[in-house]
Amino acid sequence: AGHVDDSALLKALGRQGMAIFPAPLQIKDEVESHYDVTMIGKIASVYQSYFLFTPRRIVSDELVDELVATIRLSGEHNVKLSAES
Repeated sequence: AGHVDDSALLKALGRQGMAIFPAPLQIKDEVESHYDVTMIGKIASVYQSYFLFTPRRIVSDELVDELVATIRLSGEHNVKLSAES
């Protein structure tokens, strides 16, 4: 067993029958034909993490400020914001 962070390597291993990898259900047919694989199951809930690193004193961007404000107002419990100056 192992952990692979490289999606291309993971798909190559999956093509050889040595790994499993997630793919969106909307492109199932394309993935199956392109990688010569078969879907083995579905996952009900999948979450993607996005990280934003920006030194506040160097980069000030209106879009970033709006994104951070929206996240703070949403009350989302799994969002972690860290401000370091």
